Amino acid sequence: MFNELTTIDSIQRKAYYEKDAVLLGRIMADSFYVAYKGKVSWSNRSKMINGFNEYFKTTTYSYWENIKPLII
Repeated sequence: MFNELTTIDSIQRKAYYEKDAVLLGRIMADSFYVAYKGKVSWSNRSKMINGFNEYFKTTTYSYWENIKPLII
């Protein structure tokens, strides 16, 4: 299981550095719950990819560090 977590972490890191919402979407479920600002809502991969495309237009990542070991 640890190898799977490190693979997902690596994909996320690459997607954020390269501003690649589609790559990030490849590791998402088709639909899922999202907790944000104290509210829980239902979303889907397509909606999240669109949201990350907009988010990536305004951000740049230059450093990524896991401050604690990966856990699930």
